[in-house]
Amino acid sequence: MKMNPHSASALAWAAAAATFLGLIIMSPAGQFMSFIVAVVLAIVPTLFGSKMQRIAGGVILAISLALAYQGYPAFDKEMVDYRNRVKARSTKVSAQSPAEQQERK
Repeated sequence: MKMNPHSASALAWAAAAATFLGLIIMSPAGQFMSFIVAVVLAIVPTLFGSKMQRIAGGVILAISLALAYQGYPAFDKEMVDYRNRVKARSTKVSAQSPAEQQERK
């Protein structure tokens, strides 16, 4: 099954842009999510595009997957640190009495 060449080309360019955007984002979570978006966008031209679009989509797909795989440990560490900060704040707030909480407001 082939798709409209313009649609496949647009998705390939969007996947390339998402991959590039992931390279310039400083946050590991932002990078990881950008690479995952690029993977999703690159799947369609890889499966349904013309021969050149399949090759381009496959290359972008492989690069995005490799970068997402490489960036996952930093993403996971950032999310664990975030959960720990939230737990620390929530236990600090719940340890206070309701009167102390009202005084802070």
